[in-house]
Amino acid sequence: MHRSIAGPDATLLIGDSITEGFYWNKIGDCSVVNAGFGGINAAGMARYMDILLQDGAPKYAVVMLGSNPDVNLETFRKRYSDIVGRLSKAGTTVILVSIPPVEPEKLLVKRSMDAIAAMNAIIKDEIAAPRGLEYVDLYAKMTINGKAVSGSTTDGIHFTPDSYRVDYKMLDNALQHQIAVTGKPCQ
Repeated sequence: MHRSIAGPDATLLIGDSITEGFYWNKIGDCSVVNAGFGGINAAGMARYMDILLQDGAPKYAVVMLGSNPDVNLETFRKRYSDIVGRLSKAGTTVILVSIPPVEPEKLLVKRSMDAIAAMNAIIKDEIAAPRGLEYVDLYAKMTINGKAVSGSTTDGIHFTPDSYRVDYKMLDNALQHQIAVTGKPCQ
């Protein structure tokens, strides 16, 4: 994890190694603090929230978490919801991003596309929709007929540079939309 503390003017990226690999330090005019941590899941990230918020709540937070599965769906639901709840309670505008698909033929360890679909349904339908949060469907953008776009990952999970550019563009669009809706510019 990049050990920076977000603070009130930052856009905080919260996630696992895919987030950690996001190599831009700005999205549009918004300075980014990358709180991506390889190998972490929602339960693990929930433990870092005090550190991430200790210097004040960031204006925006982008949560893209779930490529490292939690023990079960109920744990994922609870911890992911805890993370979003803490951010929202602090006054942060939260954007949720779907878990991207995997390329099973490249994986050394099996990941279930059904489990990813179930977690994305939780994020979209049980967490984002009831709270009126923006949901960025990266999964849909990176799949064709329910399968990951061939060549979208380096190892079955982690993004290629082209996939990161797709991710950046989608996050930029979502962030610009939230800036327009909230009236809270990054600068």
